[in-house]
Amino acid sequence: MLGVRPEDLVLTTGPALVRCTASIIENLGELAIAYVDVGGAEPLIVKLPGDSALRQGDTVALSAPQSRLHLFGADGNTLRPASAQAAI
Repeated sequence: MLGVRPEDLVLTTGPALVRCTASIIENLGELAIAYVDVGGAEPLIVKLPGDSALRQGDTVALSAPQSRLHLFGADGNTLRPASAQAAI
């Protein structure tokens, strides 16, 4: 399973982790919380700047820096690269 925090996701026009549709946008002043439909049972939550032009129904592409992605096994435990495990 791939995990990423809402604040680490960004709208992109380049390579994307996922393409999705904005279902709910909560404008909170300095930031906006977007709930996007990725085709699963639960929406993905994205934290965006408050001046984001994203609107309900928009189809968007999301990305995140590779260093901010987290991998989890079926048991829910974090999967670490071999080099990181050796340091533990």
